[in-house]
Amino acid sequence: LSRFDDVCNLVRCTSAGTSSASSVDDRSSSDLSEEKLFSRFPLPPTFVRSLIGCLLSDDIYAQSTSFPNFSHRTTRLAKQSSMLYVILYFQTSILRVEKGTMREIVDKFFHDNWVISLYAGM
Repeated sequence: LSRFDDVCNLVRCTSAGTSSASSVDDRSSSDLSEEKLFSRFPLPPTFVRSLIGCLLSDDIYAQSTSFPNFSHRTTRLAKQSSMLYVILYFQTSILRVEKGTMREIVDKFFHDNWVISLYAGM
């Protein structure tokens, strides 16, 4: 947290710019605002793929002994699912194209949740 202000200043200084478009145009352009934000900090695609693969295949916090019941799987994998949610914005091809991978993610991490697509402006 000691560098948080530095990171905020960096993001402000390197912003993509603002447009003087109408509010209707703002709504349609905000659909991809998270993708635009994360694209400003590119990570190597192979590294991101490896992280996603690790999060999908392993219980990295070894929570299975604490939550042995199948109905507690979402609770057991909650930390991993929150990391996966953020990491997926660095690999947008999975979000947009790879429907099988997304189905696997939803089935494993969010099987007892409602999954609704929303954009940040809503």
